Amino acid sequence: KFCVVLFTRELAKRLRGENVVVNSVNPGAVGTRIFDGWHGLFGRVVTWFFFCFFKTPWQGAQTALHVALDETAGDVSGEYFENCCQSRAISRAYNDKLANEVWEASLR
Repeated sequence: KFCVVLFTRELAKRLRGENVVVNSVNPGAVGTRIFDGWHGLFGRVVTWFFFCFFKTPWQGAQTALHVALDETAGDVSGEYFENCCQSRAISRAYNDKLANEVWEASLR
């Protein structure tokens, strides 16, 4: 996820002036059905944990939908969003040298 933020910032920089918007989105902790095949106590505990502490898939999708569909969606590019708001990623995500290194690694 960290590399996605770096990559998004670098892509936005390279596409500046091209009328293309790219942003990174953190859906948060989303409870999915990935452990549905797990039976017994472990499966029940994980399901309970997801139900109590994680977002539903519908809730997790809201930030991506907001960034894609909100009337102000094209106002910013290269930014990080969580909980339907522009936010600040961890400080290392704003390291331009590291963003370029991730970009170069993705080309290999």
